[in-house]
Amino acid sequence: RALCAGTRQRKFGGSETMANRRRAPAERRKKKQKRGEKRNIRTEDKKSGGPFNEAIAVVLWCLGLLTLLSLGSYDPADASLNASGSAEVHNWIGPAGAYWSDMLLQTLGVGSYALGVGVLLAGWRAFTGRRIRPGFREAAGTVLLVVCVGALAHLLLAGPDRPYPPGGVAGAI
Repeated sequence: RALCAGTRQRKFGGSETMANRRRAPAERRKKKQKRGEKRNIRTEDKKSGGPFNEAIAVVLWCLGLLTLLSLGSYDPADASLNASGSAEVHNWIGPAGAYWSDMLLQTLGVGSYALGVGVLLAGWRAFTGRRIRPGFREAAGTVLLVVCVGALAHLLLAGPDRPYPPGGVAGAI
């Protein structure tokens, strides 16, 4: 049987015009948006993080801030794991900061600053209620970023004697 132009035969009989077919998805989207608004109101409480995520966020922020402060106040004259230093510690975080910054700078070099910033960003993600633990691609990208920054620093900053290699052991490899 012949159909008029612009109509389509339905599976169960009857015909549907092209205009009706175009309107139907738009109406469905409006209904989904209305339902989504109601769902967003309910999920906003869950997205705020809750006390557990807020506690994790505070711990991560403290760890990131302490890491950046210990790296910023690194002094090669401080005692470290492989060298004895003066009894007076110049690191702002104290002896633990001196050991921590020395270990990070020797292993990762300048890339260890990226580690401190990454921990701060993980704290922000925890506070906003998003996933903290990175996926495989994010973890691999972060490791490659830290190693490549170390290698680049090792190439660009090579020259005068430094208390630690600019790219750390990771950049020297």
